[in-house]
Amino acid sequence: MDLVKRRWVLILLLACLIVAGSFYGQWQRSVIPETVIVPSQDRLTVESAGSGDICGKVSINVAGQAEFESLPGIGPVLAKRIVDFRNAHGPFQRTSDLARVPGIGVAKFKKVEALITL
Repeated sequence: MDLVKRRWVLILLLACLIVAGSFYGQWQRSVIPETVIVPSQDRLTVESAGSGDICGKVSINVAGQAEFESLPGIGPVLAKRIVDFRNAHGPFQRTSDLARVPGIGVAKFKKVEALITL
């Protein structure tokens, strides 16, 4: 009889844990804002649901043409030139190496400097 009581106690304890976990999950979803991962051409961009703000910079070593075009002052031709330059010369060692791409001068680099990373 003692073994039967222990089993019932264990079953009730597990049921309580399952119910508590369910309530915790509901609470957590209502307190913590949801994060949405939006796939982009060559990388993932993480956006906060509801805010629409991009949480990150454009990685010049993995970005595709579309990501480069999202930077100020960089259109389709220059974006393709950056991707071609990276493919021909290998990954950038520093963000300032972006200025070595023909068509990106000091002024244009200064515009995008705060928006890029390796």
